[in-house]
Amino acid sequence: GVSTTFAAGVLSEQRAAALRTRGRAVEAGQRYKAAALSIVLHTRSPLVPTFRADVRLFVVGEAAWFGGGADLTPHYLYEEDAVEWHSYWKEVCDRHDPELYPRLKSWCDEYFYLPLRREHRGIGGIFFDDLDDADFA
Repeated sequence: GVSTTFAAGVLSEQRAAALRTRGRAVEAGQRYKAAALSIVLHTRSPLVPTFRADVRLFVVGEAAWFGGGADLTPHYLYEEDAVEWHSYWKEVCDRHDPELYPRLKSWCDEYFYLPLRREHRGIGGIFFDDLDDADFA
C-alpha cells in the first residue's frame, strides 16, 4: 500500500522539548508542517520479500529537515537477492558521496535491530533522520 500524511499545527511543549533533544532550535507555540509518503509491499507469495520505504519532511518556521529509508524483509533468504539489494543502494548513494552508503546502512542496522529477538528486521537497507542542507554541504 501507499499512504500519504499531511499535518500542520502548533508545537506543544512536550513535542518542542523532544525536538530540542535532537538538536532542533524550536519553542512551544511555533507552527509546524509535516508530510510523509510511505510505501509497503506485502505480497501473497512468500518467495517475494516485504518491502518498506518512506520519506518525511518536517518544517518549523524557516527550518526544515527530513528523514526516511528503505528496507527489505525476505521470508526466504536468497543471498543473491541480498547482494543485489545492497549493491543497488550503494550505487545510488555513491552517486552523491562514497561515504554515504556505509553511514545510512549502519543507521538502518541500528534502527531496525530488535533487542528482544536479538536480531535485525530483515536484511536492512538504508535509513536517515533529522537531515538538512548542512548534512550535504
